[in-house]
Amino acid sequence: MTQTQAPIPIVYRLCINTIEPLLAFGGAVQTLFWPADFLAIMAHRPQTGDTPVYDVRTHFLYTSLTGAWLLFAYLEAVVLRLYPNDVQLWKRLIVPMLLSDVLFCHSTALAVGGYGELLSVAHYTSADWLVCVTTWPLVLARVAFVLGVGLPSSTSSQGSRKAPSHAE
Repeated sequence: MTQTQAPIPIVYRLCINTIEPLLAFGGAVQTLFWPADFLAIMAHRPQTGDTPVYDVRTHFLYTSLTGAWLLFAYLEAVVLRLYPNDVQLWKRLIVPMLLSDVLFCHSTALAVGGYGELLSVAHYTSADWLVCVTTWPLVLARVAFVLGVGLPSSTSSQGSRKAPSHAE
């Protein structure tokens, strides 16, 4: 089968091949080297002034998150860039990233005390706005891509690779 001929629109390539990998790499560096700062940004509660205290015994969790974000960065900046016209491959890689996004956004709500607090934008600090601005537009770009928004109608092909044969 041939690769889809219409390339991925520039807005998706900019978000998914450039902006997201840079942010994922930056997040990976922060969680690996400055996990206490990451925790303070993600889990503070401005209404109560409560911020969880970083415990070095939990560093392995931050290292695990680092690995996940480096995987995102590599898939987006390298693998998807190698296949700029293969919408099906992009979708196959973006769907699990989107599932990870859903859980990340849920964990963000849990970190600040629930969805009521997460949606109380009147209480947002500059750090809260930074998290929103660097998360939600990219999540929405992935949702739009998976839904086919702005993609050429000829994207129904199976991409450039054949599925492995189990008959061998």
